[in-house]
Amino acid sequence: MQYYLLINTSTNTTHIQQINLPKNNKLTNQTSCTNISDLQSLISLLKDNPFIIIQNQNSTQLSKTKASNSKIRSLIKNSQDNLINFIMHYETWCETGITVNFNSPKIQKRCDELSKSDLLIKALGHKTHPTHIIDATAGLGIDSFLLATAEPNAKISLIEQNHLINILLQDGLDHCLTNQNIYNTCSRMKLFKANACDLIKTLPPADIIYLDPMFTNNSFKGAVKKSMQWLHDICPAPSESELNHLFITALKHAKKKGYY
Repeated sequence: MQYYLLINTSTNTTHIQQINLPKNNKLTNQTSCTNISDLQSLISLLKDNPFIIIQNQNSTQLSKTKASNSKIRSLIKNSQDNLINFIMHYETWCETGITVNFNSPKIQKRCDELSKSDLLIKALGHKTHPTHIIDATAGLGIDSFLLATAEPNAKISLIEQNHLINILLQDGLDHCLTNQNIYNTCSRMKLFKANACDLIKTLPPADIIYLDPMFTNNSFKGAVKKSMQWLHDICPAPSESELNHLFITALKHAKKKGYY
């Protein structure tokens, strides 16, 4: 499966890489990365590979091409066949992107509402005071942030294997370190990009290993949020055997035994 990483470093320079990822989403020494330097090449890539990472000085977002071929042709004409001009107006040909922002009002409200009756707190155990928690299925990191908020003395190890999601999550954590309101929480969160079953064995012993894996698309009923739909598209749900292996590994290495 192929994804395209667009990095906008300033209004004057734009660096674009075509990244060819194997099916397991792992970057290896053999992973193909090709620099894209002209607009026509970029357009041809976007037709078959709609998901994009756009980075600028303020944020990193996962986006998706929404423009029709006629719209793109018009944008190319208006851009005067200039790659940078085209990228600078990505809002016109991309859907509103997904970013990781732990200081958003929605997440802060969720933190303020944490209580003993919250399912996440129940999963930890009322009388448990962990010093190390591993979130082996970090995703966009929201549960990890809530865990770090609920347990102010705990360090949180986040594991996310998918390359694109890892980029988003690392950007969200980096921005936390410049925000006084949430610095103390995020400074205890460390992100790893690896296979959870392999990494868990090498990390310091954890009091709790938290698992909330991706479900299959047909397990949802009703409308699904765009962020979840996109995550399913770029990160397929694990197989039953993979889930069993992860559960057995977590159960073996967690100090606190049990599940919720």
